[in-house]
Amino acid sequence: MKGLLTIESILHTKDFKNAKLIGGHTGILKSVSWVHISESPHLGDYLNGGELILCTGLGWQENEEMFVTVIKKAIAAGASGICIELGQFTFHIPQAVIDLANEEGFPVIIFQELVKFLDVSRNINIHIIQSRYNVLTELEEYSKLLNEVLLSNTPYQKMIDTLCLTIKRSVAFEMMNTEPIISFYKTLDKQTFKKSVAEASESISSFPIELLDNQYGVLYVDGSLDALSEMDSSIVKRTVQTLGQLIFRDIYSNDHHMEVPDWIKDWILGTIGADQLMINLKKLNLDKDVSEFIVIMIDSPDAQFLKDEFKYLSIFLKSQFKAIGIDLLPFIYNHQLTCILFTYKDWNRVDIVNILERIEDYFKKKQQSLKAAIGRPVQSLYKLSLAYKTANEVMFFHNTMYKQTLLFYQDIYIYRLIYPLYEKGILEDYMLDHLGPVIDYDYQFNSNLIETLRVYLYNNCSKKVTATALHIVRQSLYYRLDRMKELIGEDFDEFPKKTALETALVALDFLNAIGYDWKYSKKKIT
Repeated sequence: MKGLLTIESILHTKDFKNAKLIGGHTGILKSVSWVHISESPHLGDYLNGGELILCTGLGWQENEEMFVTVIKKAIAAGASGICIELGQFTFHIPQAVIDLANEEGFPVIIFQELVKFLDVSRNINIHIIQSRYNVLTELEEYSKLLNEVLLSNTPYQKMIDTLCLTIKRSVAFEMMNTEPIISFYKTLDKQTFKKSVAEASESISSFPIELLDNQYGVLYVDGSLDALSEMDSSIVKRTVQTLGQLIFRDIYSNDHHMEVPDWIKDWILGTIGADQLMINLKKLNLDKDVSEFIVIMIDSPDAQFLKDEFKYLSIFLKSQFKAIGIDLLPFIYNHQLTCILFTYKDWNRVDIVNILERIEDYFKKKQQSLKAAIGRPVQSLYKLSLAYKTANEVMFFHNTMYKQTLLFYQDIYIYRLIYPLYEKGILEDYMLDHLGPVIDYDYQFNSNLIETLRVYLYNNCSKKVTATALHIVRQSLYYRLDRMKELIGEDFDEFPKKTALETALVALDFLNAIGYDWKYSKKKIT
């Protein structure tokens, strides 16, 4: 592609055939947005950037300090270069100006004879306008190529190949958790470019691809940003936009089913056949090698809110998790937003917490509250029912024993043992087998030996610390401990009975918290 006018191309026009570049040779590839005539020493205040300035130096030609200041202001304003006519007002360019131009890569051009600035500016500006029109036309043609690529079977690779051939540079595209897609231009050593991409070398330009405030990938182009022409930069930016659209399409192309499809319901309940499962996962492009599956449940007191906000929540969660390399399948089931996470590498708990906290912030803005339960990760897709079951357990304890917003299965500790006993209907029996006599004693005599036992075991059976914690004298504690020995045995402060009693106390707290309907009848102790 021809691209926009540069200082170099302007020097080859007929208006500049007698002009001479005397400084800033490294900046000749700078693009020129307009030719501007000005004699003001404050010309830098009137520039937008990219201009080529035409002047005679009138007013500051004999003041070297002012001359340097004018050039500095032009550079600061982003001008592409300056042309100075010699022979009428200015007769030589100070060496300090040339040194500054060389240092900054700011082209300084001299006309060694009188020229008509109006003719020069008109001719070059007409060329610039035509050039910009050509750029827009070529960008439009390039965009059509990209649109055709979007419909292909391998859009990412073909898009990178198209960019490579267009700008004649090697390019690479790297997305989260994937190998880079590379297209080599014939003049570049392949291994050198691969190494530069892997090390994010300064010899290549990088362009992040972001969606919803998250980075999903990076496009790498051989050469520094300064080495890219304005036309090439425009083409690269257009490619970045299209890659973003392609990623967006891939993330959200699957239908957002609010109500759970039958096959997903069968999957989380463990009743789906292997063939049917793989067929459905393939339709969603989720039939990949997964490291772990995780189930997250999000609950809110207002079930209708979850339904009303489902589309936004599913899109937001998909984008957030995609940014950390995790695919997500959301749906509404049992009035809860349930999400299946597909992880492809070791995942970071902090990342998940951060995402869920952002969701919590959104709920707060809508004056809603939430509880998020994260189940046990499983490595096999055929064990997803376990991940779902444990997420359910976490949500159960969320609603009974815990008050924080986010709760992981790993953090319910002893309740992982408590719940199966409760589910099987034997938790009360277990608790009463160990604490029944103490409970009955407290009931009959209106005492609180249970609390004494709890504090005593919690303080690792230290009599001094326990007496202090209960605000009683040690003699009173000794009496209570003697009574407990009569009720539950001499060895109640020794392993393993001590551990069994601690577990039974947790079970008692749990049953009380859920408002358990006690089945046993309290016996009187004589």
